[in-house]
Amino acid sequence: MDQFDQNFLSDISLYIDEYRILKNICNEYLIYDSKLNVIDLDPNKLFAMIVYKNIFPKDFSMLQMNLGYVKEVFDKKTKITEVIESNLREEIENLKTELSTTKDIRQNEIDELDATYFVLPDNLKIDSTDLEDISNGVELIKMIKSNNYDVDEYGRNGFFISEKNLKNNFNKLLEIPEYKKKFDILTKGKANEIQRIDKELIVKRNELEQIKRKSLSELINRDNKEEIFNNKVDENNEDDKNDKYLYIKKSPYFDLLKYIINNGYINENTYFDYMSYFYPNGISQNDKIFLRSITDQKALDYDYRIDSPIKVYKRINKKYYLDPEVLNNSLLSYLLSADKEDELLKINQLLKTNNNLDFITQYFDTYINTDKFCFYFLNDSEVIRKIVLKEEIKAVEMIKYALSFNDLELDENTIDFINDHSEIADGYKIVYDKYSYIEYINNTKDETLKQRITENIGDKLVNNLKNNKIKFTHIDFQKVDLSFLEIIYKNHCYDISFDHVKQMMEYFYKLSSDCDYYSKNATLVFSNKEQSLYQYIIENPNTYLNMILNSSNNKINDNEEVVIEILNMNNLENNLKESYIERLDTKVTNISSVDSELWDSLLINRKVYETEDNIIRYFNEYQELDDVLIDFINLFEKEIIFDFSKIEEKYGEEIRSKFFNQIVKCNELKDKQYNSIFKNCNRYYKYFSIENLNEDKVDILIRCKVIRMNSETLIFMRKEYSNNIGNYLDNYSNDYYDLIIDNIQLFDYDELLYILESNQFSVLQKTNLMDCTDRTITYSFNYLDKVKIDILANHLDEDDYQLISDGFNNETDDVKNKISEVFNGNLSIVISKNISMNQELLFNLFDEYEINENRKLLLINNSIEKYDFDSIRKCFEYISGENFNDIFMGKNPKITINDTNESILHILKSKEIVSSFKEENDYYRVYIKHRK
Repeated sequence: MDQFDQNFLSDISLYIDEYRILKNICNEYLIYDSKLNVIDLDPNKLFAMIVYKNIFPKDFSMLQMNLGYVKEVFDKKTKITEVIESNLREEIENLKTELSTTKDIRQNEIDELDATYFVLPDNLKIDSTDLEDISNGVELIKMIKSNNYDVDEYGRNGFFISEKNLKNNFNKLLEIPEYKKKFDILTKGKANEIQRIDKELIVKRNELEQIKRKSLSELINRDNKEEIFNNKVDENNEDDKNDKYLYIKKSPYFDLLKYIINNGYINENTYFDYMSYFYPNGISQNDKIFLRSITDQKALDYDYRIDSPIKVYKRINKKYYLDPEVLNNSLLSYLLSADKEDELLKINQLLKTNNNLDFITQYFDTYINTDKFCFYFLNDSEVIRKIVLKEEIKAVEMIKYALSFNDLELDENTIDFINDHSEIADGYKIVYDKYSYIEYINNTKDETLKQRITENIGDKLVNNLKNNKIKFTHIDFQKVDLSFLEIIYKNHCYDISFDHVKQMMEYFYKLSSDCDYYSKNATLVFSNKEQSLYQYIIENPNTYLNMILNSSNNKINDNEEVVIEILNMNNLENNLKESYIERLDTKVTNISSVDSELWDSLLINRKVYETEDNIIRYFNEYQELDDVLIDFINLFEKEIIFDFSKIEEKYGEEIRSKFFNQIVKCNELKDKQYNSIFKNCNRYYKYFSIENLNEDKVDILIRCKVIRMNSETLIFMRKEYSNNIGNYLDNYSNDYYDLIIDNIQLFDYDELLYILESNQFSVLQKTNLMDCTDRTITYSFNYLDKVKIDILANHLDEDDYQLISDGFNNETDDVKNKISEVFNGNLSIVISKNISMNQELLFNLFDEYEINENRKLLLINNSIEKYDFDSIRKCFEYISGENFNDIFMGKNPKITINDTNESILHILKSKEIVSSFKEENDYYRVYIKHRK
């Protein structure tokens, strides 16, 4: 009793109250339990099956034939699953809608809260919409947020000021206690609700994913139980009277049957396994155990005995042939003898997937139906490769058998293995057993017939080696028979290796052993094109070149004509050609002699001579100045000189023009090469209009006269290359001068300022160009004297007076005289701008020009702050109307009260020339500071 679930027995007892049936059930269970104790069965399920057999024997018998009431109940699982799946998908979609709605509703509530507290700054717009015109506060908030809080700020005059982002303005709302309290309630409530919906979604999705894996008993519930068992019977209803299962539904044990099914004691997945034990004439106990091992996924030994492979085969669902539990020597032997292709292919797939190499090798040891075994399992490169890796000795024999029975097209891995094991060709006979299976008429057992087979396989094996182009990886040239070596040589039955190629050339080319086989191997091979070796290499250039690359010590020095022939081989992989190019010491003279697909590699590796012809040939092929060609040009050590006339003559005007233009536009060219190309090119643009050049490239084009001076080009240069204008003007000073003088509308003030400091323009050109404008010109001490005088006379900027005064001492006499003249003529401006006068300039003015004392005092007041004692004293020697000069004679004079005199006295006091002063009537009484 301990083996049963006590709750199960307790529940069963509630349904069965007839002693006879209960006794029959218990006795039958004891009988089957004693017979089947070697099989790992669930006693509860076995007992339930016996209960079912006793209460509804007719339906039990029908179930064996996949018929009856219980079978129909089982069949309802598909429909129930579809209904539940549909309901779950609907619930998931409803939850998604609820989630989206929750997010939207909560966001609207936050927008309403923001609209209540947010204060919009003045004069803001989004695009052309004035935000102050939006009366709906929530719509305003939505508009700002949808624009990532970016707005435009305008002044009261309507002019744009700047872009602003209002994100921080919204963040500051959290500093308002009332706002923060309401915001937290909304956001936390939203988060909790979203979290709840997300959890429900996860649960429903998991249910949907698991639903197909559930058994019928797991799908039955209160809602669908009535539908599944269809247990309502109305005897007054004519259809119900004709119900073929009425005898079950009216039975007092109907509820017991429902209980057994509802609780999974009889289920749609395992019922057949348990029913088979009630029909002993169908299949043997051994075979049942094997079948159960498959369904229970408990593998038995490969050599487990099957009594009737034929019947077992008939009982195995085809899907199980992909499970490892189906692997059995007896079953495989039958499948091979009966040539069950579908099942054998599935087993083959299983073996490859699960890497069950031990099954293959152990079955081969039986030598049973070896011919078919080799056909299905030893003609697959992947399986053989795995066998080779795991069990090399056995693999040699297995491959030998496979080659002996089949005309095989071997894969590369198998051929490689054979090439490494020449002993596979030893021996001309093999022996194996052939089994046949015959089914008895009474269908209770099948018979095995055995036959010993001996076969001569010499010719077959040799043909397979030749047909599969076996290449021996190592030939012992000291031991090999020379006649056999010649056959191998002529039929190319050897691996292309450095040692083989070298030895073949010594044997058949009659070359000495001290030839340069490493760096000039191809040159030696190609020296005699009548030889089989040359033909073998031509047919297998990839293998050969790989060999060369691996043995060349990174240095290959083949003759140029051999290099060209190798690089032009159509059946040679480009990546090998490129590797060959990388190792070459040889350079190609004319790039056109090689396939254009390799030109990039030749240029990148500098394996083509640096010539202008190779540059233009490459350009003509690809019609562009690409990175490879640019890098090639940049590494030229010699000067690059293109004869564009000859280029046009050879390739046409279109190519010449295209090449010239692309060279001009190429910022990536080094300045050295760029300058080299254009300095003697004898080509120029009548009207230059190429954009986006680097400034240094533009300077080179100007210097090399590729860019010329004319009104159209000047206007373009001003717009696109303003930083190069100076160089442009310097290189075409005379042309520029004539252009401006002839067409004053082209005059540019900024260019004039540059010209005034340039050494490339004459004084006359400068002054004449200055006549083209009446604008002021900032004074510069770097200007020529005549330019300075012209500026002083015609273009003086009032803001330059102080600058001119400060630099007065460094000017020539002519310029000084002009400065004095200009200052005298503009004393009102000088005084109003509080110009601090240079001492020499001030005294020149006092000496040379009649200036009233009031102006003199104003000039002195603006200037003496920086003068020394003697210079200050000299200033007042020019003043007679006031007694300032008495101060320097030790007196305490009276000075007229006015603003100018007061300012002067303050300055004198700060310089400690006077000690103090005070008002006496209409005068200041000045007290001097006695000097020691």
